[in-house]
Amino acid sequence: MAEPAPVLEYASWELVPAGVWVWPNFRPRELACKGTGRIRLQRKAVEALQDLRHRIGQPMRIASAYRSAEHNARVKGSPTSRHMTGDAFDVVMDGHDPVAFETAAREAGFRGFGYYPESNPPFMHIDMGPARKWGTPFPKKDTSREA
Repeated sequence: MAEPAPVLEYASWELVPAGVWVWPNFRPRELACKGTGRIRLQRKAVEALQDLRHRIGQPMRIASAYRSAEHNARVKGSPTSRHMTGDAFDVVMDGHDPVAFETAAREAGFRGFGYYPESNPPFMHIDMGPARKWGTPFPKKDTSREA
């Protein structure tokens, strides 16, 4: 049996065959370009995203995944955004401990981290690119308990 292509690419998320999509906690529509509906994802990145979902043990809301060049320009994304290569995700932090989330994301194989605690909603960018960080890290949650 032939290995699946390393990149999953369709003109629309609606064209992704059910048998090709093997990630149970995500749907093609939520990882497709919000502007065009196109989907272009690095399989390794989606596998890491699924691994991250298992590690944190709770649902994740994806604010942005793949972006076409046109949509990336419209949202004023970086001209070299990893979103355009299909290996980046912006994950809304509501309900997540950002420190634990980042630790789990690193364990799943993500290396690029962008912090957006002041966005509405707050989110963390994760990608499979080179190791780097940017933005203001999320404040650590107070885990002390009063007696």
